[in-house]
Amino acid sequence: MDEFIYIYFCVLSAAFGAVFGSFCNVLIYRVPRGESVVKGGSHCTSCGQPIKFYDNIPVVSYIVLRGRCRHCKQKFTPRYFIVEVLCMLLWLGFALLAKRFGYVYSICCMGVSLCVVAVAFTDYENGYIPDRYNVVIAAFGAFLCVYGIFAETYVSWQSRLLGLAFSVLFYGGAYAVSKWIFKREGIGFGDVKFMAACGLFLGIKAAFVATLAATITASAVLVTLSVRRGEKKKEYPFAPFLGAGVIIAAFVGEIAANAYLALF
Repeated sequence: MDEFIYIYFCVLSAAFGAVFGSFCNVLIYRVPRGESVVKGGSHCTSCGQPIKFYDNIPVVSYIVLRGRCRHCKQKFTPRYFIVEVLCMLLWLGFALLAKRFGYVYSICCMGVSLCVVAVAFTDYENGYIPDRYNVVIAAFGAFLCVYGIFAETYVSWQSRLLGLAFSVLFYGGAYAVSKWIFKREGIGFGDVKFMAACGLFLGIKAAFVATLAATITASAVLVTLSVRRGEKKKEYPFAPFLGAGVIIAAFVGEIAANAYLALF
């Protein structure tokens, strides 16, 4: 019976991941424009025609329509498809963690991953991080802190508070030093708030892994871009790399940190 519930949970999570991935696309498009995310149906951004329910099925409709509007034949941005598939895979992946970390942690990771994806794409496309996502991530972290006081969890509530402190000091310090020495922002203050919220959710060990993963990924990608394009002074959004680090840490951060510490 337990195995059946686990399989059912995984399948359901993948399906809902695609659905909420579609909602994530709504957030990415509407929040920067100050539009309501609950009022007004989906519509083509080129011709303005409403999108029928049968053309708004996550993942499937994009494939069937070949990424084009049924009315004006204008291409949709591939971001719609990418986000839906990404959220579907992330939710399935976190569902698979339920056996090891518990259903509560898995469900919380699903909610946080939705915010992380929204943050990454919003910062990439618009250059800023809406505070509402940080509030939601911090709320999940605070919930797990309280939950950890009354129930045994893989990551203790003390570790989550230390993760918050580490993120505030490390990223806040980097922000302050850059403003003081270089007279400009090395990282945005939105990045500081984002990682503070993620630190509370992840815990100290996973927050460190997230920072390490984000730094390595950003260094590799940005060095490659600067060499190929010759744009050494161009500024790139950092949140997509931070988001990737947070997702990696949510999956294996605690495990990787414990395995490393076990060597000493």
